[in-house]
This record gives sequence, structure tokens and C-alpha cells, in this order.
Amino acid sequence: PLVEAFNDHMCECISAGWLLGIDESMFAWLGKVGLRDFRKCPHRMFVKRKPEPLGVEIKNIGDAISGMIMVMEIVRGKADVVKPRFWHGSGTAASAQTLRLSEKWWGTGRVVAGDSWFASVLTAEKMLENGLHFIGDVKTGTKRYPKEAIYDATEDDNGAWAVMTSTVNIRG
Repeated sequence: PLVEAFNDHMCECISAGWLLGIDESMFAWLGKVGLRDFRKCPHRMFVKRKPEPLGVEIKNIGDAISGMIMVMEIVRGKADVVKPRFWHGSGTAASAQTLRLSEKWWGTGRVVAGDSWFASVLTAEKMLENGLHFIGDVKTGTKRYPKEAIYDATEDDNGAWAVMTSTVNIRG
């Protein structure tokens, strides 16, 4: 209830600009860590790559210009994972989470920028279907990534790059 209240309040009070950023954040936990201690932090996890590795990880979307978080979801451990909204039909957990976090801005034509955890060809298509644009660095191993076209354009030169465009007809 606290996270939902925060999300609703932020979206009621603040109007996000044209660019939304989607990412993960970590709230450090410095308190009790005992298994049976009622004062321990729920959903506490250890993420080695973070500057403060012990705490609560969230996925969030916010106004990229002001840097304000607008909507967040607490990341639960693998044992707590249930198939949340948009899981079926979105293809991946990252696509489903991107759809949930951006839902308040569907149909507004805003741009959502995300890192490789959120980015995929499918995510970009789903965002476009819902009236948003998506920018992200898509990993080469993801489904439907145009590997052959990239290799043809760069000729496998180390450090080479290419600019590509595509037209997507989402209406069939």
C-alpha cells in the first residue's frame, strides 16, 4: 500500500516531461538482518554490483529531465515471483515490468529510455502498441535481434558501428 500510495501521489502532483527514464535503484539497509527478527527489512537482498549492496532493490520510471522517480516497484526475490500483470503476452519479465511501470503514460507519445535489462525488440514493439516510444541498448542475444543485418552493415570490423532504421506497422 505504501508504494502504491507513493506512485499515485507522484503522478497526481507532478507532470512528467517528454522523456521518461526506466532503471533500477537500491535503498541501503543498515538495520537488523536476523531470520526471525520482526524488525528486519522485508524483500532485503544482496546485489554485489551496487555501491550499497544490502538493501531493497526497486525498478522505477521517472521524469528524466528532473530526475524524479514517478513510479516504482519493489523487486522481490525469485522465491516470491508470481506472474504479475502483463506477464502473459509481453514475452519477458523485463517487457512486462516496462509495461507496468509506464502504464500511466500510455497513449501520450512520450519517449522511454532504458538500459539493456529493459530493452528488447519486443519491448519496443509493445511500447509502440501502447502509444509510447522506446530507446534502449538491445543485447545481441535477444529474440528477433537483427544479427545478420548488423553483421552485413559492419562487416565484422572490431569497433564498427551502423545506424539502422525500420518501419513497424503495428496495425497489421
